[in-house]
Amino acid sequence: SSIVNQLVTLVSNLLTKLPKTIIDHISKSQKIKKKVETVLGKSGITSSDQEVGVALVTLAEKLDDCFFHRLDLILPYITSKKITQVPQIEAVCDYIKNKGKDLKIELKDFEESVGVGIEVTEKDIQHSIDKHFELKMNILLVERYKFKYINILHDVKKDFKYLDLKLARELLLKTFDRLLGGKTSEELEEDKLIGVLSSIVAPFSFSILLPST
Repeated sequence: SSIVNQLVTLVSNLLTKLPKTIIDHISKSQKIKKKVETVLGKSGITSSDQEVGVALVTLAEKLDDCFFHRLDLILPYITSKKITQVPQIEAVCDYIKNKGKDLKIELKDFEESVGVGIEVTEKDIQHSIDKHFELKMNILLVERYKFKYINILHDVKKDFKYLDLKLARELLLKTFDRLLGGKTSEELEEDKLIGVLSSIVAPFSFSILLPST
């Protein structure tokens, strides 16, 4: 019972240091609470380090409990801070799911696949975005704001073992706007016209879907 009490205290101390969004998400699901307790218990941590704590809670949330027999492999990397970033934890979960329940995992393959020891910085992501935009610059300059810039994100993802998609999207959008220098007056007028036409057409489209009386 003393071990259980220590775990309860650890969980309580850790949760007070986690972002509110994570706390709220855990508190809404009894299943996730149990998964968090299991992961923290198996991790053997005795202090509520926020960086390690967020990584452990993210792992507990995203890894199906049918793969928890893999925790002995994963947890030492987290507690030693070799794997802590949320996008990297997500890469770990994807790797484990792809391997299935029984397939043997080689440490070298695991480390290379999830980027152990590799730090992906904002500068690295920006460099990748710039590179891929440069490769498609001729098309971009012709299509301008009709260019499907989100496709660049798929190319950027291939450059890294793991990626902070939210940050990558933000950098991608800023780079897109910077390269095009903002919409021209003609493009703004076109947007306005499309908005007007949509407001006119929408009611008629809806009426077509209504059954006749």
